[in-house]
Amino acid sequence: RNTAVFAPTFAGEGVVRVGDILVDPRYGKNAPHHGMPAGHLPVRSYLAVPVKSRNGDVLGGLFFGHTEPDRFTQEAEDVVVALAAQAAIAIDNAHLYTALQRELDQQRHTEAALRESAAQLRLITDNAPVLLAQIDRAHHYKFVNRPYAARYRLEPSDMIGRHIRDVLGPGPYAIAR
Repeated sequence: RNTAVFAPTFAGEGVVRVGDILVDPRYGKNAPHHGMPAGHLPVRSYLAVPVKSRNGDVLGGLFFGHTEPDRFTQEAEDVVVALAAQAAIAIDNAHLYTALQRELDQQRHTEAALRESAAQLRLITDNAPVLLAQIDRAHHYKFVNRPYAARYRLEPSDMIGRHIRDVLGPGPYAIAR
């Protein structure tokens, strides 16, 4: 129920501190209750503080009521303002944590898909009836399939990172016989 008395808090306009809510012009104007709903605890003193995130969005509000008028002092207001700031930090941190968890889950999913793709590529290339190798500009092996490694009596993992001369010999990369 965003009534006129709640509106400044939900709009983030600032603190609302009222000594007697029953005489506040914003109170009691909204249908269907025109004041407190039936069964609501009686409220005379009213204090409300918006809870705002770091980016200025209103996350909610802290609302306090007391049965007696003029119960909330400047000191009480200062405490509630500080509490609202701490609540905002906690909520922002919870949102950041949730976002981080989503990002980490996505990263784990992506890494799993990449591992699966690499395993499929390895299966295809290791069973291909050809010798396959990838060599970087510095002439180091980045990838070899199993038939290529077997040609030199090595395992593919033993060849990765090695210079081509270490495998093929000196000269213009002589082919092993």
